[in-house]
Amino acid sequence: MLPGCYERLSEGTPNGLAGDPYNQTTIVILTADKGIEKRIQAAALSAGYSGDIINTQVIPSAMVNMGVENTSDTFAAFIRPSLFADQKAEDAFIANKPAKVFRITPNESTKLDPYNMPELRVRGTGKTEFDLSNDLELLRKAILTKYHGLNATELPTSQAVPIGSDGI
Repeated sequence: MLPGCYERLSEGTPNGLAGDPYNQTTIVILTADKGIEKRIQAAALSAGYSGDIINTQVIPSAMVNMGVENTSDTFAAFIRPSLFADQKAEDAFIANKPAKVFRITPNESTKLDPYNMPELRVRGTGKTEFDLSNDLELLRKAILTKYHGLNATELPTSQAVPIGSDGI
């Protein structure tokens, strides 16, 4: 994930403190503009929400084509509940999703204050595993050789999002 992504702040984990984040009120702002973020935060605060529950996910302006025209980029935000332990609670959630999504478009043009491209976070240890490719192929062959009498089906695998910016 990119720096600036929401930190999962909620009423149960205000300001990132330890606590219970489940079934709690939270606000997530996806934006490419600092000024728009400030205006949305101010509106949330004036509506009585705590600043401790506001999460911002930065969209790097240089990577996207913002706007409302047909040539503008389309965005999807995937925020989902975790695994449900209670089937009735899951059914109730699906039947009546407790979330609202708003697209905020200023009525008047404003001078943009875009976010720069954040530095990508280092995944895992920060070292690649490409040097293990040959060993992985040897392991694959050894497994298929050892179990040659069985009906083996190799399933394709891939890394869905190799680096943070690919997930935008």
